[in-house]
Amino acid sequence: MDGNDSNRDNPILYERHEGLGINQQQKVAIVGCGGIGSWIALYLGLAGVAEIDIYDSDVISENNLNRFPLGPDKVGVNKAVAMAEYIQSLRAGVSVIPRQNFEPEIHRDRLKGYQWVVVTTDSLKSRRMVYDEVVKAGKDNYRYIGYIECGADGHHMTVTFSPATMATADEENVGYRSVPVFVGPCTMAASIAAYYVLLGDVRNYDRTINVNWGTDGTEDVGHTSNRVLITDINEADEEIEIEEVEDSHLITNPQEADNEQAI
Repeated sequence: MDGNDSNRDNPILYERHEGLGINQQQKVAIVGCGGIGSWIALYLGLAGVAEIDIYDSDVISENNLNRFPLGPDKVGVNKAVAMAEYIQSLRAGVSVIPRQNFEPEIHRDRLKGYQWVVVTTDSLKSRRMVYDEVVKAGKDNYRYIGYIECGADGHHMTVTFSPATMATADEENVGYRSVPVFVGPCTMAASIAAYYVLLGDVRNYDRTINVNWGTDGTEDVGHTSNRVLITDINEADEEIEIEEVEDSHLITNPQEADNEQAI
């Protein structure tokens, strides 16, 4: 797809996209519309991505609201439906279609139409199932379909481009709530995933990105330090880059901030 023919929104909405290389003319599937998937859908919608399909059969519960971009009036509403309605209220020119949980027998043929499939489910079994289906669809249709997988818990988030190996002990318990999580790692993972979709080449990623805010896994649970640990694992080169960022490096000097233009 070329140009912006499929987006009926006012072009003024996207004037400040100029020069950023954002690719709106894509069809993206988001599998799982929880604390991460909901934000990915919102970010892609705000950026004007032409077509977004959201797969999730679950409904919004009160304990989702600490990391969900919608309010208590949406409790009991299907997650995919609620997010689709919200995004369409902001960007009428973006096509957002809510769908049930991804089922290969029902949805397999749709995969060939996506440029990207982003998976945020909390079950290792479901993530691997979607990954295998994406790989097969790509081979059967002689094209590469981009795959991104995201996860978040506690002060940690992960974005990877191949199926993860980690699993939560209680993940087979439908609706489990044992993993502490809040909006911070969820939105960070969503931002990274959205960037790759909007700016990336689907054939050029063989890496895992981990971010730990204040803990590297060796400290007591609940203890946070004044640093961010960013690990970028490039599987192709077998290199690991680790950056520790002190809080003081993340905070703009208040006096300097007064002179900065608001963005």
